[in-house]
Amino acid sequence: MEIDQCLLESLPIGQRQRLVRRMRCEQIRAYYEREKSLQRQQGGVKVRALPTHRKKHHVRFRPADIIQDAIVHHNDKEVLRLLKEGVDPNTPISSGGSLLHLAGVNVLLQDINGNISLDYAIEGTETSYILRKHLEENGKVGI
Repeated sequence: MEIDQCLLESLPIGQRQRLVRRMRCEQIRAYYEREKSLQRQQGGVKVRALPTHRKKHHVRFRPADIIQDAIVHHNDKEVLRLLKEGVDPNTPISSGGSLLHLAGVNVLLQDINGNISLDYAIEGTETSYILRKHLEENGKVGI
């Protein structure tokens, strides 16, 4: 079973996990069927049979992948929950940049304490450098 990567990424995380699990089970089943047919062709060489007791297969995604999915799907509650659990917004992503870049943060947006994105960026990181550079280029140096 093949599935388009864009379609897979557009699915909610729960559906994606179920689909990946189902695809993996089909791969394993096809493997054992091929092994059985090879065994018959080669005249009785024993192969390990498909286990009769089914283990539940668990697919686990890294927290950075889960938050990336939540950012892409604009699931603000999930993003906030994961950030509170300690997911690093400076985690690099495959397309370049970081999760913070992916979120497209408004650098001048203030929280209830009057802090902006730069106040939360870890000093010396690429994110901190980019935010500071953006503020300087747009004449917001005093912020």
